[in-house]
Amino acid sequence: MNLHTQTYGYRLQRLQEQLARQKEHGDVAGQIETLNAQGALLAMLGQYEQARQRCQQALRLSQEHGDRRGEAASLSNLGVILREQGDPRQALALHQKALTLAREEGDRQQEAVAQVQMGLDHLALGALGEARHWLLEGYEAGRKLGLVEPAIRACEGMGLAWLQTGKLQPAKVWAGRAVEMLGVPQGEVRPATSVERPRASSLEEVHHAPHAYYVYYRVLRAAGQTAEASIYLAMAHRSLMERAQWLQDPAWRETFLRQVAAHRAVLEAWEACEQRERGLLPGQQRVRLARADAPLGRPLTERETVSVIWTIDAPDDRRFRNKAERRRYRLLRLLQEAADQGAAPTDEDLAAALDVSRRTILRDIAALEAAGFRIPTRRRGYTRSAPRPEGNAGQPPSG
Repeated sequence: MNLHTQTYGYRLQRLQEQLARQKEHGDVAGQIETLNAQGALLAMLGQYEQARQRCQQALRLSQEHGDRRGEAASLSNLGVILREQGDPRQALALHQKALTLAREEGDRQQEAVAQVQMGLDHLALGALGEARHWLLEGYEAGRKLGLVEPAIRACEGMGLAWLQTGKLQPAKVWAGRAVEMLGVPQGEVRPATSVERPRASSLEEVHHAPHAYYVYYRVLRAAGQTAEASIYLAMAHRSLMERAQWLQDPAWRETFLRQVAAHRAVLEAWEACEQRERGLLPGQQRVRLARADAPLGRPLTERETVSVIWTIDAPDDRRFRNKAERRRYRLLRLLQEAADQGAAPTDEDLAAALDVSRRTILRDIAALEAAGFRIPTRRRGYTRSAPRPEGNAGQPPSG
């Protein structure tokens, strides 16, 4: 790939020039396609409001002119934006509509894309069985059509779904496939079929490299292969920072690194690794969380976040033999440490720290609140806060 012609800024400029020509010549179908391409690229950069505007323009044009394929693509892109901004349920509804339209039009490419996106929506919702079903459907369809980006995303999602289920071997195979499609050979990861898988080459395809490496890092770390895992974390960080340099505007670079959830996860894992090397206590890591007084309803600036040291594991945890009870004890500790340092974590922050699904965290929070514990987290536009009764000995409920 020629990076001089594939950097983000250059691509956005060319798309804008292309859109101007299409408007001049009255090429409505071309405008719909270009607006969707702009929206998808802006979403990749974390510029979600601009991305939404482009995709909504594409949606209006496609509906006005009866372009059902363009409508499906617009709905799919809008769904991605919603999921990235924390609303996977609404995203799923849009992706289901996109899938229906794609099937009615016989658009196999858009059908594969919608299937993968539905799988990622279910993954974000914690519906792991549904996630695996749709991700596999999309992967198989995309592979047959030679679609690299959906196949990479499907493999990443399958790796995470199996990881959250606790099945490390299939998690390793699927996460390894995503890395393999980026052109990095895997020692013990082998194709499941003899069919040649497509390899990444375009900007959209290689854009996902940092997250693919990060997912593989998580799987390897969970499998106890810490030395190899550290290599893939370094690859994730290096490739992410290289891509950030493609953006000349410092504000856009900051948004790219901190507002895109997948990129933020890479940075936080890397920063935690660096902090461990700088002498944090065993079981501790440094994370970046929203300040407790940060506003809701919009992306946060760097000043509205705070660096927090979390004790993920402590010797005292071992006194709880019940797995759920031990996890809830750790959850309470993380919440207290965050509050002591002026932060309010999201459910996703807690799930990532404890390496469980968001659904598990929500179940734990419900159980703890029912027992009277105060649970301050940033969730869906408000801060949870249930009073904790006096005299509570700090024992989390089991179940």
